[in-house]
Amino acid sequence: MDRAKAFETFRKSYRKNEAMEENRQKLKDLFQSGKSLGQDLNETRIKMKGITNQIEKIRQENAMRGNVDAEGNIHKTPEEMALQNQLVQMKQSYNTQYHSLKEMKSEIEWV
Repeated sequence: MDRAKAFETFRKSYRKNEAMEENRQKLKDLFQSGKSLGQDLNETRIKMKGITNQIEKIRQENAMRGNVDAEGNIHKTPEEMALQNQLVQMKQSYNTQYHSLKEMKSEIEWV
């Protein structure tokens, strides 16, 4: 017990203790932000998969209805194009979030 008390007294009286505590708090904040961003990233990925599945379903339905041109390409419906635009926007958001998380990781490793 005396050793633990002595160490705690030394740690509190150490002149660079404030800097260490600031770095510790900064790491906790960065870690929490990284966790939150990672969850957002996973949610975005799940939404992107759902949209991709919807697009595939629309394409299958159009193919079954015979909505194809002479070359065998399936005609795009307005609904499919809207979903594709939404998917493009989500991919951009995903990439932005991914790069932010990657930068945050390097910052955490540096601290």
